[in-house]
Amino acid sequence: MSDRLNDIKARELENRVEQLTDELAKYVGKEPTVAEEMAYLNRCLNAVYDLCEQTKKNARRWENPLPVPEWVDAVEQAADGQRDGDGSSPWVRAVSGLNALVDAGVSFWIEPDGHISNPTGDEHIEYDHETERWRLVHDEEEA
Repeated sequence: MSDRLNDIKARELENRVEQLTDELAKYVGKEPTVAEEMAYLNRCLNAVYDLCEQTKKNARRWENPLPVPEWVDAVEQAADGQRDGDGSSPWVRAVSGLNALVDAGVSFWIEPDGHISNPTGDEHIEYDHETERWRLVHDEEEA
């Protein structure tokens, strides 16, 4: 009886080895090339960029555009490899502020003296040398 039991166990083990060999054959020698990996990563990044772009378009499609969700800028920066840790870099915040003007459809330019003008509005941003701070100025304040 024990020989018969050993034979059954041996066949079960042989079957299991055969199954594992077949499973292994699916993967061995079929690893993706670097080019295939890069293509996959590019498809992933393009999907991220497409999602961000679609979200921006959806926010601007109304007569009164909605604000673009805050996460869009952070995700685009991360996809570009430009995310600075938690995004608290002052330069990142400054760029986000300028992009907020662009996203809101506000046209602006930077004057030679450094202040940021809104040619179609009644406010601009200027540097106050006395307080050493940037401040928002409504044009009627200067009159």
